[in-house]
Amino acid sequence: MLGGSEAVGVITVTDKRGGEAFTRRDELVLRTLAAAAAVAIVAARSVDAVTRLEYAATIDSLSGLLNRTGFDHRLHQELERTRRESGHLAVLMADVDDFKTINDTRGHQVGDAVLKHVGSVIRSSVRVFDVCARFGGDEFAVVMPNSDRDSAILCAERIRRRLAERTDDNELPASSISIGVAVVA
Repeated sequence: MLGGSEAVGVITVTDKRGGEAFTRRDELVLRTLAAAAAVAIVAARSVDAVTRLEYAATIDSLSGLLNRTGFDHRLHQELERTRRESGHLAVLMADVDDFKTINDTRGHQVGDAVLKHVGSVIRSSVRVFDVCARFGGDEFAVVMPNSDRDSAILCAERIRRRLAERTDDNELPASSISIGVAVVA
């Protein structure tokens, strides 16, 4: 089976039920089925490739959180939903304290490990439907649908506390985070 000039599969036909030879009509039917199967295989590969590219275009490879592009898209969606439903929407903006010092004194690999850890702490500190993102550099953001000021502040404090309490990896330097809270009502 050919998808353009690339072989995408093979169909093997060995015997007819009655044992007679394949006719020209049989060959035409098989070629038509093979062409349709090849188109389906190429289409499935294309959908898979698009899905992988969409994922790569919106996910920060270091933290596994949304990147700025993915964040902007989801923030816009949540703002529109909040307006339609006359609800609340909280946004947390966080910045790792003295991150430049970590990079300068311990190196970028350690800095990357700190960012990965911070992303993990943030993700594990919020609700499953909250939107977490690495906004850029050492900045992170969380969109919290249906959250008021008090619940957003509690969440920010939970993130700050969990990051400060971390003692599981002595290889990483202690780090803290500053978090701002904004609420749309």
